[in-house]
Amino acid sequence: MSMINSHHPHHPHQTRHYIIMITLVLGGIFLLLLFNENSSTLTSAMVGITGNESIESLKTGIIEGTSNVINGKEVNEIGGKEVLESLPSTDKIDFVLEFDQIPFIENDVKAKSLKINFTKQATKIDLNEDQLDLESLEEVDLELIGYEGKLKLEDYSLTIFGKAKKIKINGITLSAKENLEINFNKLVYEDLSVEEVNLEQINFPRGDGYLEIADKLTYNVVSEEIIVGIFEGNMYVNKNADNKFQIEGSTKVMKSSGETLNLKLN
Repeated sequence: MSMINSHHPHHPHQTRHYIIMITLVLGGIFLLLLFNENSSTLTSAMVGITGNESIESLKTGIIEGTSNVINGKEVNEIGGKEVLESLPSTDKIDFVLEFDQIPFIENDVKAKSLKINFTKQATKIDLNEDQLDLESLEEVDLELIGYEGKLKLEDYSLTIFGKAKKIKINGITLSAKENLEINFNKLVYEDLSVEEVNLEQINFPRGDGYLEIADKLTYNVVSEEIIVGIFEGNMYVNKNADNKFQIEGSTKVMKSSGETLNLKLN
């Protein structure tokens, strides 16, 4: 009696096919995860922030300010007023903001230059131990070079209490071996320019304007309140312009809360 062994043929090409399919699936998943991570990082880099944040998180975290932590700063509310607390961060956003309202500012500052244009008025200006008599001048261009001290901005009045390396009055330079002490209270100005100044926080009242971030994001500000924190740059005030207040420079914090949100990526 002959024994017949049953034999099932092997198909090695089918095994290889399964291995190739599994490899392709795993490779596709890896590439998808890698692409998502890189895409988020590139999106964030476009507007000057780091980390895996999408455009939607940019809108809510930087523009609308719905998050408690905004680009390295923590926002708390104390007695109805928001206060920014420092968190470790080196990120900065370059921006330009034009606004139709003038914020209240009261800071100890260092500035490369303060240029103040004002017309005839009775405000006293103390210089060292003397008083400047400018009442006979119909218009005055006052420049403080290398200013350090208190700056208080209230609508169209400016208070200064500090020192300057040089002072120019209608183009005439005043200087001394040591810094010149200069003080005045609520000087009503026409135009104001402050160059290379650092401000801890600027709170804008509700108003309209235009915001440009990192040359890539434009934002129409409509009936919004804006907070800018850790600001470095220039600020300008022109009482006769539609957008009376303008700042340009860099910030670590920007928050707004308003009725409309119009964003456009260039």
